[in-house]
Amino acid sequence: MAPGCGIHVAYPAKADDIEFHPFSTGAMMLDRGKALAAVQALVPAGGMAAEVKAQAPLFALLNQAMGCTPGAACDMSRMPAGIDNSDEERPKVGDPFGIASTASQTFLLEYLQGMPMKDVAWGHLTREQIGELLKFHALKFHYEGRAPYVAARAASPLAARMLGAVEHGPKLTVLVGHDTNIADLGGMLDLHWQVPDYPRDDPPPGGAIGFEVLSDAAGKQFVRAFYRAQTMDQVRELQKLDAANAPSYQYLPIPGCAERCPIADFEQIVSSKLVEPLRKPAAG
Repeated sequence: MAPGCGIHVAYPAKADDIEFHPFSTGAMMLDRGKALAAVQALVPAGGMAAEVKAQAPLFALLNQAMGCTPGAACDMSRMPAGIDNSDEERPKVGDPFGIASTASQTFLLEYLQGMPMKDVAWGHLTREQIGELLKFHALKFHYEGRAPYVAARAASPLAARMLGAVEHGPKLTVLVGHDTNIADLGGMLDLHWQVPDYPRDDPPPGGAIGFEVLSDAAGKQFVRAFYRAQTMDQVRELQKLDAANAPSYQYLPIPGCAERCPIADFEQIVSSKLVEPLRKPAAG
């Protein structure tokens, strides 16, 4: 990112990493009943069993990838489905969707790493089919990071840091975390994106959600949200990125604000959703 610049990299110990791990560090607590109710509000009529039926084509494609005969023990669509509230941090999508999400991500990483196609998903999937299976990954984040009650508590420490950078930070602030952090922030602010090759709202490896501050001729400041990520083949082939082969870059509507969101309105929107953590981030 900055060869030869000798940038000092500071990071907290994992136990103090409140901004990226607010639940495991004890900085944020969920009322388990409220969290479960919030997630269940996203579940279709008929429960998660209905979701399994709705995603039958995806499970069929997963069976193809796994070399699994439909109806056999390896057919994940046969597993009992339901929201799992036993996790210490937040309600999880549970099986079979959690396993299917991990499998789809594994096939993606095999492709991005540059493995021969005969070794990607045992040669059973095309690039397009890998992208299709990633709907499982997006579905996991839909249930685990889009419920407002959960998203606000998962993303507040990071959103507060982001808001501070927008208001009075340096020209560029880069926060490096996880796809879960991106999904939580998207859930908190109700932001939606679509990167080529990927399902809607799925955070690709190496992608970024960002906020830029602009000024008009009169000096009035505005905020725009954006999403930036490379396509699958740009990563797999280590393609040179330039104006002729740019990564995906799209502006995202900010619900409750104009296309060019006045900074005061943006501050009000974010501040109204923030939940105060039980612990403050460590200085550094």
